[in-house]
Amino acid sequence: MAPSSILTIDIPDANALRRIYMPFLEGGGLFIPGLQGYVLGNEVFLLVRLPDSDANYPVHARIAWFTPATPGRERQQGFGFQLCDRQHKLKREIEKLIAGDDPAGVNSLTL
Repeated sequence: MAPSSILTIDIPDANALRRIYMPFLEGGGLFIPGLQGYVLGNEVFLLVRLPDSDANYPVHARIAWFTPATPGRERQQGFGFQLCDRQHKLKREIEKLIAGDDPAGVNSLTL
């Protein structure tokens, strides 16, 4: 069964957001652990709910990152979604929420 081209992501808190945000991707990105079946380059539509918000942010995204399941390796399986929205509203909101954080203190699921 192929994954949906519309994916709803509910980020529960700022700590979870820090762990999955990928600022090194142009436009920003989100790593979603545990997903299967996507292919690099696939385009999807995300509905993202940020911590302490009732709003869903709709955004066009592209699969830009893949971490496979590897026995004996600590990295979590999942996919990274590059945010392709030219308005970058979601990116701005994410960066407001995590502004002032020390990236060295974040246990990231990516790099």
